[in-house]
Amino acid sequence: MKFNNEAYKEVMKCLVGDIFYTNNLSITSRISIIRRYSEIILRKLIDIPETEYMTIGGKNIKRYKESINDDLLTNAIDIIHKYGDDNTHTEQILNPTDKDLNIVLDAMFNLYAYLFIDFFTKNPFGSDSRIVVAFSILPPILRFKVLNNLFEKNKNNQLIIDKLVLAILKSYSKEKAYEWLDTNKELLLSLDVATDTARHDLINRFGLDIAEIVFANEPNNMYELCVERISNVSELIDKNGLLYSTFEESKHYYELKGFVSGITDEINRFNSIMEFCYLGRRKERTDYPELYKYITSDVKVING
Repeated sequence: MKFNNEAYKEVMKCLVGDIFYTNNLSITSRISIIRRYSEIILRKLIDIPETEYMTIGGKNIKRYKESINDDLLTNAIDIIHKYGDDNTHTEQILNPTDKDLNIVLDAMFNLYAYLFIDFFTKNPFGSDSRIVVAFSILPPILRFKVLNNLFEKNKNNQLIIDKLVLAILKSYSKEKAYEWLDTNKELLLSLDVATDTARHDLINRFGLDIAEIVFANEPNNMYELCVERISNVSELIDKNGLLYSTFEESKHYYELKGFVSGITDEINRFNSIMEFCYLGRRKERTDYPELYKYITSDVKVING
């Protein structure tokens, strides 16, 4: 990898601090800083080192957008480019609102999301269960953005579906999660909980009799599994509250469980992306560390 997290450690700490932790900064200044920060995210995404010139409106970004052709990425870049220019150049005299700031922040989160979308496009979601567990530490809204994009590209991946429905629940509400189930009910009813690979592997390892016992105790299809997951997890949230919703609240868990051990290219790249996302973030520990188990418990989808 050409991009070096360490080279941007201090500047990202300053930028994150100005965007999120400085109380008296104007919206115009925050948007301008978000543009600069987003350029660093794009450097990470495209793997451009600090020694190479790059701007969000430059030719290398335009070429990358055209080669990827993904609306989430393209729209995010276009929004940050437009608002960043409007609130930086002096020929524009604007008075941006909180709504404008939220639009730009959401676009920046879409860039964060695309770091993981790009990773899971090259390394299929679920190929390493440890990476799935570490990914589940990220803020729910970021997980939703990633998983929703992956689902639209591959609607038959049971593990993506299992994680997506929980991300909807934690990012929005139980009602939104059930609404998503109803929209995709026909598909979910047609999908088995276990992948074909998992079935064959279990049969080969333990024999048909044991495999039948295991699968007999599982829901009949992904729809039933998702209903069960929403019910169980929403009950925990109603009782104890949401464990975390921001990078700051989740950083404690990232430091505990967010690093995947190993030296493969896949693991190294994932760890580098996770480290990058938490650079400059302050740590705010929540009051419910015992609930960590329901965030990172073994996924109920039997995935081969």
